[in-house]
Amino acid sequence: MKPPVVPPAATSAAPPVPSSIAAVPETLSTAATAAPSSAGSPAGQVRASEKALVLARRVLEIEAAAVAALATRIDDGFLHALDIVLACRGRVVVSGIGKSGHIARKIASTMASTGTPAFFVHPAEAM
Repeated sequence: MKPPVVPPAATSAAPPVPSSIAAVPETLSTAATAAPSSAGSPAGQVRASEKALVLARRVLEIEAAAVAALATRIDDGFLHALDIVLACRGRVVVSGIGKSGHIARKIASTMASTGTPAFFVHPAEAM
């Protein structure tokens, strides 16, 4: 018996990029030039440190917005995939090539560590 195939998620346009995200380069350059200097440290180091903090915070804001946007994209396809995995007897086989393969390995590892028997198989080796 062939294992069920999980259908690809419905393709929908990605949500629009918030205007606050589109203005990242301007925000960083403004914050970097406005950084204060402290006594005993070269001004360049302080500015670089401040710029790094601004950049790190902005990256986290962008990633948080992207994760939040995913909530609106979960549909019945997710429930169908969930039903297939939960009804699976034996192990879930996850595969991929290249970057998809690296992600597939992580998915298989996460599934196995959370109680769903799973393993990775490279598609070329599955033949």
